[in-house]
Amino acid sequence: MVKSVFKKKVVCIAWDAMAGEEGSSKGKVPTGIEGFDKLCEGGLVRNSINIISGPAGSAKTLFCSTFIYTGAKMGEKGLYLTLEESADSVINSMKGYDMDPERYMASGDLFLIDLGGMAREGISGKEDLERKLVGFQTIITFIEIILATTDIKRLVIDSLVAAGLYYGEENELRREMFRFARYLKSKKVTAVLITETPRYHQSRRTRYNIEQFIGDSFIHMDLEKKGGEFRRSVTILKMRLCKHDAGTHPFLITPKGMEVQYDVVL
Repeated sequence: MVKSVFKKKVVCIAWDAMAGEEGSSKGKVPTGIEGFDKLCEGGLVRNSINIISGPAGSAKTLFCSTFIYTGAKMGEKGLYLTLEESADSVINSMKGYDMDPERYMASGDLFLIDLGGMAREGISGKEDLERKLVGFQTIITFIEIILATTDIKRLVIDSLVAAGLYYGEENELRREMFRFARYLKSKKVTAVLITETPRYHQSRRTRYNIEQFIGDSFIHMDLEKKGGEFRRSVTILKMRLCKHDAGTHPFLITPKGMEVQYDVVL
């Protein structure tokens, strides 16, 4: 047990050191989320890995779809890979918040791919068809196909939880998740990776208790019931290479998307 814990700490320390060396990219990437970018000096750090965690209903997908759509409007090509929801579901959700994803899909600035559906239909590989799941190697292979013809600057993976189900052992999952993070670092993209906060395990911030260690930033979104009403909030728990507000801030969901109350701290 002691050896196992020690090994995990060593891995995390080594990853932090590597991220400090490789992640020193300049510039910020606006998320397009009203109020959020004020918490982190204008947006996410360019070419960084950003982990978004939270329970169901905390607006993780809305955060990521806004991020990828904002990039497309700015001329930064984006790839949104969904492993759980269908592409149509994500598109319809975006349309509900005054976004027009099909416009930028048609122009080649936005790629929204249902990789999970491809695996279930046997398009992505024999092993994926047998398991009906998608692992990190399949994700890498698909990203490489897109990058061969398109200069992708923004990437969303929805979600790490679905990719993690591919692996039968924790050690294998840990190894492959860190390998995937190193791959993303080498591609110079600004990536947002979704995971979930398990309600049944209050001491964990993420589903596998690994995800927060591969990210340059770790953003926690919450949905809790207060005084008979549900309240959503966002906290930047860490963000390397820039100063950030570490307070917990409420946010609203309006017809135009998320609106973070950056001047209110819970």
